[in-house]
Amino acid sequence: MALIPTLVLGKGQSRDPEESLEWQDSNNTEVGLDLKWGVTPEVSLQATFNPDFSQVEADVAQLSINDTFALFLMKNVRFS
Repeated sequence: MALIPTLVLGKGQSRDPEESLEWQDSNNTEVGLDLKWGVTPEVSLQATFNPDFSQVEADVAQLSINDTFALFLMKNVRFS
């Protein structure tokens, strides 16, 4: 069994120049927990409480219309 706690801290400042010239502080704290449990040697259970999605990268969307050619070759093809 593995328990991995996470803590993400953030601090920022903002202001509305039309109302005041003073800065307003904002503090952000997020707590998370990852759990991995080996139920059997072949089966494991993984769970996450409050995941940090800032570490996730989005993939570029690709359409698979023409199956003759690989998707990475379709990037520079222009249709008239």
